[in-house]
Amino acid sequence: MSAQSVSVELAKNALDEFSAKYPSRKKSENFELFTAFCVLRKYEVEDVTLEAGCVGEGKDGGIDWIYVIINGRVVSLLDPVDTENITRNSEIRLIIGQAKEEIGWKASVGEKFLATFGDLFGGQEESTVRAYASDLTTSVKNFLEFWFSAAKKRPILIIELVQASLSDREPHDDVKASMALAAAEIDRVFRVQSNQSFLGSEQLFNLYSAAPSYDASLKYVEELEKGDDKVALVTLYDYYKFLCDDQGQLNEHFFEDNVRDYERGVNVNKQILNTLQSEAKNSDFWWLNNGITMLVSEPPVSSRKEYDLRDVQIVNGLQTSQTIYDWARAKEAFTQDNRTVLVRIIAPSNEDEKAKVIRATNSQTPVSKASLRATDEIHKRIEDVLKLRGLFYDRRKNYYKNHGKSPREIISITLLSQAMISAFLMRPDTARARPSSFLDNDDTYNDLFDSGRDMEQFCWAAAAQKRVDEALSSSNYSKSEKNNLRFYVLLIMRVLGSSIVARTGVWSSRPCKDDWFPSNAEILRAADWIVGIQQSISTTTSSPDSVYKGSALKEHLKKDWKNKFKEWTEF
Repeated sequence: MSAQSVSVELAKNALDEFSAKYPSRKKSENFELFTAFCVLRKYEVEDVTLEAGCVGEGKDGGIDWIYVIINGRVVSLLDPVDTENITRNSEIRLIIGQAKEEIGWKASVGEKFLATFGDLFGGQEESTVRAYASDLTTSVKNFLEFWFSAAKKRPILIIELVQASLSDREPHDDVKASMALAAAEIDRVFRVQSNQSFLGSEQLFNLYSAAPSYDASLKYVEELEKGDDKVALVTLYDYYKFLCDDQGQLNEHFFEDNVRDYERGVNVNKQILNTLQSEAKNSDFWWLNNGITMLVSEPPVSSRKEYDLRDVQIVNGLQTSQTIYDWARAKEAFTQDNRTVLVRIIAPSNEDEKAKVIRATNSQTPVSKASLRATDEIHKRIEDVLKLRGLFYDRRKNYYKNHGKSPREIISITLLSQAMISAFLMRPDTARARPSSFLDNDDTYNDLFDSGRDMEQFCWAAAAQKRVDEALSSSNYSKSEKNNLRFYVLLIMRVLGSSIVARTGVWSSRPCKDDWFPSNAEILRAADWIVGIQQSISTTTSSPDSVYKGSALKEHLKKDWKNKFKEWTEF
């Protein structure tokens, strides 16, 4: 077997392994999702967002997937994108790609891109633009609205065009030339120079199989030690190098156990940046900054003033770290800056100690209450109970993903909260529109995660939500429709289950049987009914999105439920 054919075989095996996690998807759709997963491998992306970016379902203009990455986080374009935290130092990546499960490259990909970019990005009159799939046009519309607002703050925009196939050879010059022409069209609109890449079998396999390293070396200037734990002064330059991967990008996975994301534009980060930029000779950086706290799985090993660290997690200091990274990347002659940052390195002996450190170090500065919830005892109980049902509760973000669990088996804190809000608090509009603000409030959080709540409710909500999402994923609804429907359908399924038990058709908050789950037919029948009600409301009020995020739809469903139950069950 030749070296070239080996790379194709390896890529196909990787595709088969990936596809097994998505059994309900078509083979061609799995290849598109597979290539998108490979491209986004180093970023933080949830499974729902990954699938939402795949738009290659006919009338796609050659675009199989489209994503925007804002400061290292992949954001769904099916909803409007917030610009509140965009600053001059923000990095925005627009990635557009096509994937064909073929062993070869095609110049027609670039030709299709060229025409589509002219239609969707080029400011053409609507009457002259060809018809495109709604998910694609929604994604482009939301990106353009986001960018035209964000551009006023002068962030960095990077555009990447990707063509992926199972080819084991370099693309011919005509293929590269067609992509270059397409790039010129989108460059003209956004006034940037985009990047074009061709991902063949070898590149896809390498991206798929690459696991991020959590081990790293950190040079230091001075240290204080007590037992196995260290406190060290590290130069800003050495800390910046520690934060970078081999390509100079931020090691995002170092921050998976941090309770909050970077908050650009907030006053404390402006002050950190001002301190960095001042380069005052009479005060060191660490005098004016609380420093960094990182956890490691083994006591640090030191040699020649350099630590060898295992399983690094930065649990406090993300704001400082990101600001140092952004500032250093834009700075010249940075190696001459000898100011230092304070770094605490702790090797907890168990998970309880780790949780205590995370909570304590993040209680000294303002953090959203919802962000600290993951260490509450009830979430540990939920995690243990869900494992018995074959589901993995991702209270420590990406933990199970990094341990090889299928996305279909993983449920995040946010998704479980949305499922519980929908099914048992009967507020699917809140779950769809504003789950994070709901969880920030002590009263509503305690109502949802009351220690006296039956654990079986969490199990039912998690498993039923997965079933609903699975059934909708194989339906003919658009991605935006699926996104709007999922929590309403879950509510109807819980009400249906409790109505079957009571045989009354009464709309109530009673739980259904723990072992009762809806069939695909029941899920899709409910979805059709919900869409019909939504359409009747939308014709007299506003857009579908606003109807799903408002309270009127649920009230209409509640009013019509008894008749619908009788119709469905012939009771």
